[in-house]
Amino acid sequence: MKALRDDVLNGFVGWFECFFTDCHILERLDTSPFAKYTHWKQSMFYFDEHLIVKKNDTITGNIAVRKNVRNPRDLDIKIWASVVDKRSKNRTSTNKYFIMH
Repeated sequence: MKALRDDVLNGFVGWFECFFTDCHILERLDTSPFAKYTHWKQSMFYFDEHLIVKKNDTITGNIAVRKNVRNPRDLDIKIWASVVDKRSKNRTSTNKYFIMH
């Protein structure tokens, strides 16, 4: 991603969209903030330490999601983000999260 302005990156927001295709009518469930409201919510993944970004900085990263070993309905999530700029060293943030069902 490219930063559109000078700002502080405090984390990422996550949501999902899925389709139920084995029904007689195709059903879509969209939990994005742009969709019609449902009881499902977006998840906010705050960083332990914020990252300063300047306009046009490049933000890269990865997300790893796996089932929790003790309860397969829970999720273990790891998010890594890096800001690449021309003024200084790359700045990174790695954070771990646990989502219970």
